[in-house]
Amino acid sequence: MGLATDNEYTELFIEGVRRYGVNNGTSRNNNVQQAIFDKAEEYAAQRFGFEYGLLLSSGYLATQFVVKTLSQEGKLLYAPASHPSLWLDANPGVVGDFRDWSFHTVDYINKSKETSFVIVSNSLDNMKPERYDFSVFDEISDAKRVTLLLDDSHGIGVLHENGISLLERGFLRENMELIVVASWQRA
Repeated sequence: MGLATDNEYTELFIEGVRRYGVNNGTSRNNNVQQAIFDKAEEYAAQRFGFEYGLLLSSGYLATQFVVKTLSQEGKLLYAPASHPSLWLDANPGVVGDFRDWSFHTVDYINKSKETSFVIVSNSLDNMKPERYDFSVFDEISDAKRVTLLLDDSHGIGVLHENGISLLERGFLRENMELIVVASWQRA
C-alpha cells in the first residue's frame, strides 16, 4: 500500500514536477489551464472502471466534497465504522455489525416515505479485515433513489489490480448510483 514510497511512482512524480512545475496556484481556475487535470481524471476513471473521475488534492478533501454535495440529494445513512472523513459534521454514532446494519437499512429505506437516500460506508473493514457484502441492497425498492458512497482507500488497487474492492456490481440497478472515493496514497 504506500504509493508515496513506490520508486516507479516517485520517478513519474519527479518527471511531472519537471514538466509542470511545483505549483499551479488555483489549478483549473488559473488563467493558465493545463490539460493534465482532464487527462488524469480520464485515466483514473478508465483504470478503475467508471464513466467519470474527479481528482482532488487529498482523500479527505474528496470525501468531504462528495458527502457535503450528496447531503443535499438525500437522507444520509451511515454504516458502522465509516471513516471519519465521511462524516458530515460529527460522528454519526452508528455501531454494530455491518451485515445486520445493511438488512435494517434496506428495511428502513423500503418502509420510509422519503424517496432519496445516500448510503455512506467504507468498502471494507480494514481493522479485521473484512470485505463488506453490498448485495443486500438489491432488495431496495425500485421506487427509491439510492446513491452508494464508498470509501475504498484501503482496498483500491490492492484487492484487485487496477480495480476497486467492490468488483461485484450486479446488485446496482437504474435507481442506484455508485460513487467511490479513495486516497491514491494506497492505489
